[in-house]
Amino acid sequence: MDAPTFGGSNPVVLRSGASLSCGAAMGREQWLALSHAGSTQRLVLPYPHAGLGGQELVVSPDERYAVLFVYSGQSEQGYELLELSPTLRHLRSVPYREGKGDAPMFSPDGRWLAMLVTTTPMVRGTDQYAEDAFDPAGEGDVLVDWAELLVQAVPDGTPRVTAIGTVLPRSFDHDTFADWRLHGALGFAADDRVTLRLPWSSDARLEVALPAAEAITTSTPA
Repeated sequence: MDAPTFGGSNPVVLRSGASLSCGAAMGREQWLALSHAGSTQRLVLPYPHAGLGGQELVVSPDERYAVLFVYSGQSEQGYELLELSPTLRHLRSVPYREGKGDAPMFSPDGRWLAMLVTTTPMVRGTDQYAEDAFDPAGEGDVLVDWAELLVQAVPDGTPRVTAIGTVLPRSFDHDTFADWRLHGALGFAADDRVTLRLPWSSDARLEVALPAAEAITTSTPA
């Protein structure tokens, strides 16, 4: 008998009337099913190596592609890119990456896929943790990478990871910095431009043209 299913989201009903659903058999596999007019296409994918805390389905605006967003529940997340039409087909895996954030987002024209996560803060270009670089009596600035923007062209682009860093005074309060989060921060300003709402102010925003550069540096928050 199969292990109980868990995780998943409610089925997504497409404009065609088809229903896309997902689930998992604990420790064994993930699955997706596309059902329409009494027939069902079923796709089985490997179970994530670090376990599965949950799944979420995201469908492109033209309903040709979908993403199965997966997360471990232990600060790791990734996704599976799928083609829905003309048939259900797996296109690419993005294995778990360290970080916390929301499900990937398609651009309005469906040509780009973007995912934004917070990561372990590190001093750019070094192996030093940011918390070790801060000092209430410290002088000067430090450039800390604390987030990543992952972008790929749909359907067959190679995902590109862009570090996001901020120049901060070494005397900056580490507890304030540690509270920065990016949930709900990603959006599209145009088909080929993403916007990022920065965590230190509701008015602080960054616009990035796609494909993004290898690294982004933001100014010190006021």
